[in-house]
Amino acid sequence: MLLSNIICFVLGWLTCVAHEQLYEQFENLGSTAEDDFIDVRHLQALKAEPFRGLAATEECRGALDALLGISPAVAQTIHAEIDRYSGDHQNRALWAGTELSRHYKSKTFLQDAFVRLHNFLFAAKLLPLVEWGKGRGIDISSRSALAPWLLNATKVGRGTGYAGYHAGPSVISRLAINAYVLAERVHIAPGSVCLGWDSTEFVDLVPGCVREQSWALVFKNGKVKVDVAQRKVHADIASLVDASAVSSVPRFDLIICQEVFEHVRRPADGAKGLYNLLRSGGRVLFTVPFNSHFHLIPTDFFRYSLDGARSLLADAGLTVERTYKIGNSAIASGFMLGFGAGDFNIELMEHKLLQPVTEPVGSSQRQGLKLDPAVPPKDLMAALPANVRWKADNYNHLWEQPTIFYPIVIIAALLPGTGAADLGLAWAFVALRVAHSVWQATINAIEVRFVLFALSSLVLLALVVRTWVALLA
Repeated sequence: MLLSNIICFVLGWLTCVAHEQLYEQFENLGSTAEDDFIDVRHLQALKAEPFRGLAATEECRGALDALLGISPAVAQTIHAEIDRYSGDHQNRALWAGTELSRHYKSKTFLQDAFVRLHNFLFAAKLLPLVEWGKGRGIDISSRSALAPWLLNATKVGRGTGYAGYHAGPSVISRLAINAYVLAERVHIAPGSVCLGWDSTEFVDLVPGCVREQSWALVFKNGKVKVDVAQRKVHADIASLVDASAVSSVPRFDLIICQEVFEHVRRPADGAKGLYNLLRSGGRVLFTVPFNSHFHLIPTDFFRYSLDGARSLLADAGLTVERTYKIGNSAIASGFMLGFGAGDFNIELMEHKLLQPVTEPVGSSQRQGLKLDPAVPPKDLMAALPANVRWKADNYNHLWEQPTIFYPIVIIAALLPGTGAADLGLAWAFVALRVAHSVWQATINAIEVRFVLFALSSLVLLALVVRTWVALLA
């Protein structure tokens, strides 16, 4: 029963050693619940439990049971599942040979309990939960207040509904792509000729696309084939890098290219192929994964960061107007563990599923600044965001007018003819320059900055004149 007892702790048994630490950890969770999208009501009910003085019991009841909603009957089922999946005696000793302790890099016992449970579930082949999280969608029948954009995204595509097909909205990435297309379709003009990938499933969601003129691009190695009757282009997008290769292919006002370029062996050529297929002023709705399972369709080559995707498209001649990212660390890690859209807190989904990105290209990589000695300094500065340039400009200004102040104040201090008035002028200059620096580095309204500069200049001029008079005397 050793393994059962240890896992029982993971699921809620408060031992005498860990009880107080776990209680404090739940207090801390409650203090940040709204920020972390934790169910506040659940934690309030949890803290109302009579934690203090609890002893370990055979029923395995405690704080984690309350947090996870484990009833005594469910706890008994979990015991039986542990016995079933823990295997032989040797495996039991492997997973439960020591009492749970806090790792020196862990902040809480909760983290180490999760590590042990995580390792056990993988060994028992119970993680990932299900491939891609398919079938674990949002049960909209039990949701009375779901944001309209999120509700609409659950109703789009193959396998809609609670138990959706793996490419349906039960999968986090697919749900987010649905939301992305629905958000961006308002920018597509009526009467547009549109191209989808593999099918017209997504372009059919765009009111501006003329269905009778919508095409699909289907992957095919070798020579490009255009099927006018079926309105299909059979090609490898990278093979369309040459203008001659697309001479027989129509041009499009909109291309929806979703989760394709991780499978493209020559992505730069593929991006140029997209450019070649567009009419003047045409648009591309483009998605690629940063974090995804390895999947062969028929190959799997790459993953993309935001900067990588934007640079790829910009280098092909496209202008990136808007950028979004899917999820956060909680959603990404859950996705890799086989969570579906219905496994996440709804408030988290509404806030983090699809987020506009406003920072410039390269913001996570020195603002995209290439330290090339052949590039003029003014061009390097132009690549920086304005609020960063303000600080750099202020640093340069400190090597201009203040350099006159330094020798003057030293001379004034050594001369016998200077006094309290000169000391007051010196401190006034310092105060004005500090105010000028703070203003320029933060708000940088030119009118206020000019007033501060003018006042400091007058003070410095007065100090120079008085020092010069004292020196002549």
